[in-house]
Amino acid sequence: KADLTRFGTIVLGAEAHEKNYAGCRAASARLTRFVINGGTLLVGQINDATWHPDYLPRDLVPGDAGTEAGAVLVPEHAIFTDLTTGVLTGVQSFDRFDWAAPGWRVLMAGADGSPAILQTDVGKGRVLVVMPSFDRVAVATDDTEPTKAARALIANLLRWAGAPRR
Repeated sequence: KADLTRFGTIVLGAEAHEKNYAGCRAASARLTRFVINGGTLLVGQINDATWHPDYLPRDLVPGDAGTEAGAVLVPEHAIFTDLTTGVLTGVQSFDRFDWAAPGWRVLMAGADGSPAILQTDVGKGRVLVVMPSFDRVAVATDDTEPTKAARALIANLLRWAGAPRR
């Protein structure tokens, strides 16, 4: 029920759709307006069974088949700053995207070639969707390269989401 114009960025995590956190299902039109009017929306781990995509400005079709993180297709994007190419591959995606409408820019593919991380700009705002479960790797207690890379990617995602638009 909050006035969304007071936020610059909204992050919807893995279970936001399924559990309807903060009433996000009923706020679809408000979330769309938030993005069009200049907001940044960062969405994580879409679940095909509980997905309510009506607030996204462009269609995405999730599917039940899982995959893993694959190739970074746009290494110059800010979310990949200081990450070694290939270090994020193999991170589990419990679902995947079967199709993305024109207008989505695929930043990372799944191991099977499906879109894994996508961005689109609409109106004055932008949306970035992340399918692989980097957060599950980032909370590991080890200090392996995949854990460090997942933590770095999440930090980059948050920096990107909070950065002013150019």
